[in-house]
Amino acid sequence: MYPTPNPVDARTDLAKFAKKAYRDGYLETRVRNGVAAQVRALREKLGLSQTEFGKLIGKPQTVVSRLEDPDYGRVSIRSLLDVAEGANVALVIEFVSYPEFLARTGDGSVAAMQPATIDETLAGIDVGTRRQED
Repeated sequence: MYPTPNPVDARTDLAKFAKKAYRDGYLETRVRNGVAAQVRALREKLGLSQTEFGKLIGKPQTVVSRLEDPDYGRVSIRSLLDVAEGANVALVIEFVSYPEFLARTGDGSVAAMQPATIDETLAGIDVGTRRQED
């Protein structure tokens, strides 16, 4: 496993990324671990078992288990969209520079992996008489 970068040391850490093998291994490990941890953190935030979460996202429990397994490695964008839609959060998938990647992935805490749902966000603002759509 590759170390989690400390954002303060990002410049020094970048020197390690000059080696392609390190860079590729770090990226793959961090993305796999990050996706699995985020799915689990979202499920736990909602207080659901894997079976209940699976129903929410339209997938069997076995799929939820695979999504939470960083060694699975075959997560599809469709599955990630199903998780986002079921949990009422947004999904961002984009290519970025390594400094940006390090900055964005520096905080691996559970709290950082539990974004506010749209309902939580809307509760904090006045939506007035706007009609809510399902």
